Amino acid sequence: MKKLIHIIIDRIEPEGLRDLAIAIFPGLIIVSIIREPYALLISFFTVCGVIPFRQHGHRWLLLLHVNVIFLFSLLFVFVFKNHMINSLILLLFSLLLGYLDTHLKALKILSSWFFIGLLYGDAEMRTDIASISPHSLLIIYAGILLSCLIFFLLLKNFRKIELSWQQYKFSLVDSIEYSRYFIFFIVAMTVWLSFDMSQPQWLLWSGLSVLTFDLLVAKKKIKDRLTAGSIGVLFGFGYMIIFPSNRYTIALAYIGILLSLRAFKRYKDGFGLRCFCITVFSGSSYLVIGEARLFNILIGGLIGITTAFVLSQIDLHIKKRFAKP
Repeated sequence: MKKLIHIIIDRIEPEGLRDLAIAIFPGLIIVSIIREPYALLISFFTVCGVIPFRQHGHRWLLLLHVNVIFLFSLLFVFVFKNHMINSLILLLFSLLLGYLDTHLKALKILSSWFFIGLLYGDAEMRTDIASISPHSLLIIYAGILLSCLIFFLLLKNFRKIELSWQQYKFSLVDSIEYSRYFIFFIVAMTVWLSFDMSQPQWLLWSGLSVLTFDLLVAKKKIKDRLTAGSIGVLFGFGYMIIFPSNRYTIALAYIGILLSLRAFKRYKDGFGLRCFCITVFSGSSYLVIGEARLFNILIGGLIGITTAFVLSQIDLHIKKRFAKP
């Protein structure tokens, strides 16, 4: 037992765990006071801003990030209510972020967490839509700002990257890299809408997570996601068969989901824990959700790596052509 505890401690990323704990804690306090599940969104949106903050170090960018993903998640659910409009907005953001993180690689993690925030924020708000009122939205937004303020007060030493508009000069040679998110979303959303797949946010993110022109990295990540995801879901099935679901296990599972995002040194450790916690969090629907989770990991990963391979070949051809004297 002691050996197992030492192995787990050795695999934990202390800085990541600390950042996430600080980001999650205020939201959990608010949930315990008002006893409404929608307040869990406070911790989710804060985490989406805090994780990329470690890469860029700009407070204003963290605040802009969480404000934009919260605002557009709200608009997607309560204002537009139309898949076509929502998809067009997502595609426009994909072009902007593809352009920015092509020129400044440190912003790639910002793009990732922007998409995660928008896709999952939209999905979670739709799940809690019956209990969310204008007053609830005000509580969520105030909670997000309070969580960010506490994070800034407790963590004062961080590295800032240089952000200069001179870095973002348009180049035709990089046009495929600019549009990689855009093209992926076109392909993935066509598959989703054609087959009316459940939990589409998992499909889209499973593909985005392996959308890299380094195919060796993409293959390893798909393998890690499938292996760790299968183990996590199976352990989740076992847990749900043995132990009854209740509000305390569901709350702990949600905390586990958020902590797994950056609390481990190895990606597959965090992903396995996340899949386990998602299965437990789904309560009586654990079999359906677990199956959908694994299916979307596989199909999304295949879409992502296929799109990445095709785009990498086109990108290579364009760069070779422009390199000729």
